[in-house]
Amino acid sequence: MKRDLVLVYKSFAPVFPIASMVCSYNASMKKSIGVDAAFKQLYCIVRDGGCNWYFSREEVELIGKKTMEAICADEGIAENCKKNFLQASERLLELIERDKIAVELEYFAYQEISSLLEKALKLYQEAAYWVEPPNFSLEIRGQEIVRQMFNEFIKEKHSSLKESEKADSFVTLSNPASRSFVMDAELEQLKIAAMEDLEEKQTAIREYARKYYWLLYDYYGPIVDENTVREQVKVFEKLSEEELGERIKKIEEHEELAEKKLDSALYNLSLPKDLENAFKNIRELALVYGNTKKERISKANIGLGLMLKEIAKRTKIEEYALHFATTNELELLLKGKKINPAIFRGRIKKSAVACENVNYYFLSEKEVKEIEGRIITTVTEQLAIIKGMPACSGHYTGKARVIKDKKMLAGFEEGEVLVTTMTTVDFVPAMKVAGAIVTDIGGITCHAAIVSRELGVPCIIGTQNATELIKDGDTLEVNAKHGIVKVLKK
Repeated sequence: MKRDLVLVYKSFAPVFPIASMVCSYNASMKKSIGVDAAFKQLYCIVRDGGCNWYFSREEVELIGKKTMEAICADEGIAENCKKNFLQASERLLELIERDKIAVELEYFAYQEISSLLEKALKLYQEAAYWVEPPNFSLEIRGQEIVRQMFNEFIKEKHSSLKESEKADSFVTLSNPASRSFVMDAELEQLKIAAMEDLEEKQTAIREYARKYYWLLYDYYGPIVDENTVREQVKVFEKLSEEELGERIKKIEEHEELAEKKLDSALYNLSLPKDLENAFKNIRELALVYGNTKKERISKANIGLGLMLKEIAKRTKIEEYALHFATTNELELLLKGKKINPAIFRGRIKKSAVACENVNYYFLSEKEVKEIEGRIITTVTEQLAIIKGMPACSGHYTGKARVIKDKKMLAGFEEGEVLVTTMTTVDFVPAMKVAGAIVTDIGGITCHAAIVSRELGVPCIIGTQNATELIKDGDTLEVNAKHGIVKVLKK
């Protein structure tokens, strides 16, 4: 049997609603980027709640190449995707944003919930279509092709550039100058920490929780409340007045400095039109995907979660188990059909999903074995993007040092990327000299998150699998603005 499926994403986000979003990859990208191609072979292997997503390597290569060609030829692709995503996501949130349904949902008739769910999922996939497949195609393969083009251009036209200058230029050209949502949230926390009036501080905490309630919620997870905000603010209250001021100033000046750096790179390098178009689209897609999409889809996921919670209450099936139901099964439950909850619980332990024709379904045991036989197992052939939660914003490229035990900390060198399961007080000396920090586990108030924010070191937490996919010496690009780690060179 040919091994042709490659691991592209690994997380503990449950099947619903992420599978509904992944189904948007089944549609042709003709409308979004002018490429008449789609991902047809999409599978998820579930083990103990963890989800490994596999795509066809051939499709990844082909569509990545076509996406790259499209963004080189047309500078307006990202703008088109953004416009359409904003329209679809606005209609989606008009239906299911938390404030619109949280109170009224319990009074809805079964048919009303069913109708709402159907309309919401249709808009959910429509919104995802405009940003998910194009950005994924660039992240997983397209950007690497653009990097190769860029390196060839530099070799021919700017051969005197040092490797570090070339790498820095690529990062500058491919990342948006605008602040990320992580930076905006951190800025507000810093300003709250600097407040002396307790009543004013409490009001600001309440407003922050209302504004950023979606911040920690991906496809499933906690909702930010006032207690969460207080814990986060306490971290910054430990800083001196001078340190607080410096951190606030650094974030407030970020956009202006980043724009100057970008303008300088564009002026000094004088890119050919195809590379200029490519980088412009990459920056704009990264911004809408990493900021706007994160906020709007997280809000939508909370709305979908509220509907699942209501279905759980009415059917006496635990909410988490319902995240491993198909949309068809949810519809059947709302029509009064009885489904044994053990089916859903069993899927959490071991199952597999296929996304096909903009729909998803669970596979039989025989089909699961067939899919597992097609998986590429060689680590060097895997293309996985490692994702987690940004804990301290920043961007860094450097060599990895994987630390699975504190005894391995001896000899940790300045500038290395600290990759570990989790950090404790023993890790602080290494964290102080690390170029960036990446952990398998942890939430926004974990040790790594707290210390990295105090130190101002780019940090991504909760990746689940970084220590498995990354090896000592790998060259990593840590994008702690959007929670993405990429292995550039093994």
